Amino acid sequence: MIGDPNVGKTTICNALLNMEFTKDYKPTIGASLMKIPFNYGGKMIWYYIWDTAGMERYKALAPVYYRGSKAAIITFDLTSRTSFDNVVSWINLYHENAGNNPLLILGNKSDLIDHRCIDHSEAIALADKYNAKYVEVSAFSKSNLGEILSSLSNMVDLLIIEHNSNTNQIKSSADTSCC
Repeated sequence: MIGDPNVGKTTICNALLNMEFTKDYKPTIGASLMKIPFNYGGKMIWYYIWDTAGMERYKALAPVYYRGSKAAIITFDLTSRTSFDNVVSWINLYHENAGNNPLLILGNKSDLIDHRCIDHSEAIALADKYNAKYVEVSAFSKSNLGEILSSLSNMVDLLIIEHNSNTNQIKSSADTSCC
């Protein structure tokens, strides 16, 4: 989970773990690993999500947590133009260090309707530009949180299917080799 400071990355992770919402903001230092269970198609899946610090002084550490990841959750605050504008730099930093893995872009704080400054269509357009899935959530009201893990499951499942079909293609072409 990556994004600017104070967009709600830790609060979203805590909400996914059914922890109580707290208004006391304590910035993440470095990163924190969250183990989050999810039932997908009758199978229990455990997601290991790195909740990375968004502060500039920790940004150099973030790529260490990107390597080996299967997808990225990039989070912004629907009430902060700056955090939305910085999504592109987070995407670029992730792709530079982890390759072209699937992206899930989260617009958090959807409960703050009167303070919203990012239009839904604008966020969708950004997600489409980077072939990402977009979901709006509220860590406070826990609105739409299930869509996060569901979307991740679909993206990771797609990666497995693509990998398996590529493996099969390699095997079948080797089988038809004449020598």
